[in-house]
Amino acid sequence: MKNLYVFLIIGFLSINFLHSQEYQSYLKDANIKLQTGVDVPDNVIIKATQDENNFFTVVISTADGDEEVKFSIKPFGYALFETKLKNSFPSLLQKKIITHDYDSGVTANKTALTELYSKIASYFFTINERPQVATVKLKADEIDVYADIPYERTINEKSKKKNYRSKIGKLKGPMIEISFYSGFIEKIEVKGKIDDVDVTFVNKYSIGVSSVSNIEHFKDMRLFSLYRYDIDPNPTQTAIPVTFSSGQNFKVSIEDKSEDVEGWSLASSTNTNKLFVYLNDVIKYERIIDVNANDISPDKQKIALDLDQKSSKLFREESTKILEAVVYSDLLGALEEDNPNGIIQMEIAKRFNINTARGNLAGGGAGMFEYLDGKVLLSKIEKENKYLLPQNDMFDILRMYQLRNFSVGGLLNFVSFENQDLKLNIFFESGLDFSRSGYKLSDEADVSNLNSIEWLNRIKFHFFPEKRYGLIISDMVSYYEILSKEDELLTLLNEKNNWLNTVEFKAYLDVSTSSKLFLRYRIIHELENMDNNFSQFQFGGAFFILEKNRKDK
Repeated sequence: MKNLYVFLIIGFLSINFLHSQEYQSYLKDANIKLQTGVDVPDNVIIKATQDENNFFTVVISTADGDEEVKFSIKPFGYALFETKLKNSFPSLLQKKIITHDYDSGVTANKTALTELYSKIASYFFTINERPQVATVKLKADEIDVYADIPYERTINEKSKKKNYRSKIGKLKGPMIEISFYSGFIEKIEVKGKIDDVDVTFVNKYSIGVSSVSNIEHFKDMRLFSLYRYDIDPNPTQTAIPVTFSSGQNFKVSIEDKSEDVEGWSLASSTNTNKLFVYLNDVIKYERIIDVNANDISPDKQKIALDLDQKSSKLFREESTKILEAVVYSDLLGALEEDNPNGIIQMEIAKRFNINTARGNLAGGGAGMFEYLDGKVLLSKIEKENKYLLPQNDMFDILRMYQLRNFSVGGLLNFVSFENQDLKLNIFFESGLDFSRSGYKLSDEADVSNLNSIEWLNRIKFHFFPEKRYGLIISDMVSYYEILSKEDELLTLLNEKNNWLNTVEFKAYLDVSTSSKLFLRYRIIHELENMDNNFSQFQFGGAFFILEKNRKDK
């Protein structure tokens, strides 16, 4: 029976999690004529998909998929769709997906193209409600660039140095790419030219965008150049020549006229330093006012801004994607007849942003009280090994924990640390969990349930080399307390070891917006006695609980 569970679960995960949102129809159904009276061949299919960054990919192919032509669009507007579709017909003819001339018919058939665009747009844009939270705008065609210029002075015959901010020029023709994730600007890259020299500016750590106070701090956020440049002070001149790695120079005007500069002179030694711009000079983040819209961060996505496209709208996740669940199958519980692990577990989780603000620390970013993770767990869904029986006339706390059939709780983030160079995030979390377990005082006794509370303290290391996969390693110390007044139960309950420890290794594969796979191994043991333990080896996949309510279903 347990082997049957394994096959059913793997089949369920394969079908459910490899689904992707895709528009598909025969191109002939769009009433597009290649020439007067000449239809598109019956076997030509047009498909359209939308990725997490709102890029639309249109693919035209034969039904067997042997030949195809594709193009991408962002944003998905009619003018761009019409142009790219028409431009694809030479390739369609070359690859023999169509076999008739196309010029006159396709060019004149604007009504058919409009109808096709409307069908695709309607499919994607009316599926779900996606509240707009903000609009990001490129703030200026030229951006002020600064450097910290070294000054020195002699105090009590000791030389001291100090850096002062100075404007060194303008970054012209800016091009910006921004990725948003979990309440943060995860990456931002600003490219442009200073005196015909290409310069790129990036963030050192993620920048919070979930609250108005986060946006106010844009004025303090510096984006630094990728490379260091030689700054050669020359006290005999009124400007400082800055030498780029390309060998080109330009003069730097000293604009900091504060009284602090008085008594200090330009340092005579050569210095290398990074240039920087302020985020508030680069973009303007305009939130959208809405009822109870306190979290103004968008769903994970990527946008691009330049002098041609100076603004982009930002949206929350679709309404059907608010609640995500992960179904786990415990391979040890499925393959071992006497193993009491739950063969099937379902976790429903939701993150609530609190204070997504980070500051500079040790070359990375650090924050406090960034989020609250809420979670509901349903376990022991199968019938076998579902209730705890006394062993040696005693109930074991660890076994009671293993046989939980329901739990609800949350973890509050206390401290976060991020280092993008190391591809590493570190989190310290603490919280509470309330759970329920079933037990019998004997084989013949009726089933009873008891409640428990658990105080959790966890440190978590998240390695993420790229968005498609990653590894999470964590260690959690918890205090597990049974809540019961039944004397008969309490006399059998071994409460000598309420402190538990859980070590977890979790790998994930995020292959698309609707397909996530997980593999995790856990070992849970008494804190003072590691020999008393049990382990879980689980395979799982994610799905959105409200997905069946999509308007296109």
